[in-house]
Amino acid sequence: MAEKCFIKEHLWLVKDDLDVNSCIIKSQVNADSQQIRNIKDSLNSSDIDEQENGLDILAYALKNCDLKYLELNIVDWLRALLHNFINNNGSPFKLKAKSLNVAALLFYQLNAIPTVKAQIKKDYTNSIFETVLNLKSTRCSIAQLIFLRTVLSVFPHSIGNLKMKMEKFTLNFLKNEKPQPEVVYEAAKTLPYVLAMGSVSGSSGNPENTFAKLYFRMCCRLLVTCHKLLDFLIMDEYKGKEIEKELDAQPILEGIPDMNGSSAKKPRRYEDDDELTPTKAAVYFEIMIFTLRQLLTTPTKNQVEIPVTPIIELLNRIVNFCAFSKEELLPHIDGNLTWNHIVYYATLVLESLTKSCKETTVSRYKNFLDIYIYLLEETTNYRSKQNNGIIRKTAYAGLEALLKNCSAIQPHADNKTIVKILKFAIIDCKEDCRQGDASKPPVFNFERNECSKVACLRVLITYVLNYGKHISGENFQSLLSFLFEKIFQVQMDLKKNNFNNSSFSYSVNYRYSLYNLLKICILNCSFDLDPPINYSAVAFRQGLLDPNQMIADLSKEAISLCSILSNCQ
Repeated sequence: MAEKCFIKEHLWLVKDDLDVNSCIIKSQVNADSQQIRNIKDSLNSSDIDEQENGLDILAYALKNCDLKYLELNIVDWLRALLHNFINNNGSPFKLKAKSLNVAALLFYQLNAIPTVKAQIKKDYTNSIFETVLNLKSTRCSIAQLIFLRTVLSVFPHSIGNLKMKMEKFTLNFLKNEKPQPEVVYEAAKTLPYVLAMGSVSGSSGNPENTFAKLYFRMCCRLLVTCHKLLDFLIMDEYKGKEIEKELDAQPILEGIPDMNGSSAKKPRRYEDDDELTPTKAAVYFEIMIFTLRQLLTTPTKNQVEIPVTPIIELLNRIVNFCAFSKEELLPHIDGNLTWNHIVYYATLVLESLTKSCKETTVSRYKNFLDIYIYLLEETTNYRSKQNNGIIRKTAYAGLEALLKNCSAIQPHADNKTIVKILKFAIIDCKEDCRQGDASKPPVFNFERNECSKVACLRVLITYVLNYGKHISGENFQSLLSFLFEKIFQVQMDLKKNNFNNSSFSYSVNYRYSLYNLLKICILNCSFDLDPPINYSAVAFRQGLLDPNQMIADLSKEAISLCSILSNCQ
């Protein structure tokens, strides 16, 4: 997920998958044959630094030219040259890694040329793959994974008998006790492409069953590693040997098979090791949570078993241990890596797990609900803490999925849920865009308001749509009062600020969600309620239909709402 991943701030990664800092060419390769000759000379040089410089220049040129305009003999030369670099056992690892980076880029570019596509496919799915998978080096591992990911993104089903080797290659980075975090991160990004290839090609048995077992064991391996790292971090900072005794009495992963299929004992902390520092453990832990989320969001054609209960236990440990009230939970960790980021990834895992578990028990549903409510309560109490806005948005998205998909919801027993969600909505929407001096145009703060505001309204919409008949009259009255107040505030603020003030804005999503929720509430309310205002109030309806506020879908929703209000007189 080329998303804004916090891990990138802490790990060495190949910039844009390529190191092009020494590039000096400013124009395209095909613009000047002399430039091609210069690249050839550099790559054919016996000097290692000159060869490396040639690869940098070639990488830059490939990113900034259209290979469709290159002569075929140049394309053939490039392919042959890269083959030589990759297959040359005598070349230094740094050149092998850089060659793989350039090979990945070249493959991606050449694949767009119909006349050479078939040959490229043949070259890169036979001789090259075997060589790439056999390279041994941390720096090469990163380049290997980038290369494999690039090829699989174009030809996901073309590697034939290398499927099992590919899967083992990627999984090895997750099975090691102390792998390099930056390599694990690249393996996590490659994992969806590997799993998307389908079942493992085994010599006997049902391939689908083999794949399902592999998927389950991968989940369990990640869980065991996460518990080990969490044990290490907790004991390093807090109770030391006391918590170790407590954990001995309460096994965490009892009965969960390890990678060999045997019953696993509770994972223990790492042995004393100078190499494993709290910072490294925290970075690695964050990567494991990220990888678990990648696994849960990878689409598969097979029916796979997910160890739901052990994952919930791990997430409970994370969120319960995380003291939101502290600015830095683990002050001995270098830099600005905090538990807040780990909780964010844990919330992403919980959201993905919720979407995967449509059929679940009442107790498991309650486990999901309790974690979501806890996250929202804690981030409400400490709203200024970094990343809390995005944690709230993710928690709301997961809660929405839970209300939509979970078959074990008991609305009668859970009527307090709507009260809690409404409380969060009132808090999230309380300030809206208002900050500072009330006489000045308000300043819009995206993280604090927009992220959680719209997400929370979507949860309320889902709740009312599915369980409106179970909401009490008192709670419905509170919900209607809240909505009319917010819509009036939006109308007045927009009018006061002439609708177009650049320092002030309400998003269309937020306004649409308010209108949509009010409409759904009126349509699903089975009580004779006293409206907070007269439904036919001229000011309110004029505000909804003000031409200055009409934007695309927003105008349709406003007209629809006005029509419903007219029928409620």
